[in-house]
Amino acid sequence: MVLVGAAILHPIFAGAQTTFAPPVIDRIRTSQVPTPQTVTPTSHFGHQIGQGDVEVFYLIFDQPDYCQSPPKAATSTDIVGIELDEDGVAVRRIVYDCLTTSSLSYTPTVPGLKTLTIVAIRRNGSRDTSVGVSVSMFGVALLTALEQNTTTPFLPFTSRIFLEADAL
Repeated sequence: MVLVGAAILHPIFAGAQTTFAPPVIDRIRTSQVPTPQTVTPTSHFGHQIGQGDVEVFYLIFDQPDYCQSPPKAATSTDIVGIELDEDGVAVRRIVYDCLTTSSLSYTPTVPGLKTLTIVAIRRNGSRDTSVGVSVSMFGVALLTALEQNTTTPFLPFTSRIFLEADAL
């Protein structure tokens, strides 16, 4: 048992393990700027809820074998889906198409600082996640037809005092 563990940790066998490049968020388009803005380590993004979608542009460096020309046979590590997550929760998911997909968009509904990530889903179920990008969502709520995904407007403490005083 010990010998098996030692063999796996040995540098000669470590090279046999395959690592994949995670997706990279390249640009983001929000309500603040109509054109996509490049993501850098010092980027700050903001979005006004109710003023359109947030669109996240991504790059995939680990192309599946079936994307190459001529296509090769499918493998268990091929990317089959791409997911956009907000704070670790999927908000949009698509079947990966190596020729046409390079962005995902969604309509934010809850204000606050959100971390957006792109997740590459492989045929074997493994997931590779990009580094997160923070976006400040401004606003109080987005009312939908069925009143789902709404939030209670936040009022500062002093505003609540005046509202309650007026109610008396």
